[in-house]
Amino acid sequence: QKWFKKTCCEFDCHDHGRCETGAHQVKCVCDFWWEGDTCKDLSKNAIIVIVSIMLALWAILYGVGYYWYWQNVFERQENEYAAAVDSTITSTLHQLRSQLLTGNGSGDGRASLDGSGVSNSAARRLTTAGWVEG
Repeated sequence: QKWFKKTCCEFDCHDHGRCETGAHQVKCVCDFWWEGDTCKDLSKNAIIVIVSIMLALWAILYGVGYYWYWQNVFERQENEYAAAVDSTITSTLHQLRSQLLTGNGSGDGRASLDGSGVSNSAARRLTTAGWVEG
């Protein structure tokens, strides 16, 4: 029943403050967030607090996004590097295996020494032991 309430201030301080009466004057004492004769305007302090909170949230979101982006970039580079190393190692092992088993291109299958001094039978032992893929 607010319309029955008798008020001493104009617009009842817009419900953002309290009405005080003094020596021949009536005035609104506004809450922290409000200012003006009738407490209808947002105060400078409130604007500073709101802008500061918005800037802090923006900085946090920007920082998280920046961290996430660079984390993914480094992870992608590590994966590409690992794939390149895997490919190089696999290719090298296949070339080594074929050269060891064929006697450096002779293809006769006999135990012989290739250019590196490793015999075909030694290469077969490496393959059987799992050191070189068969």
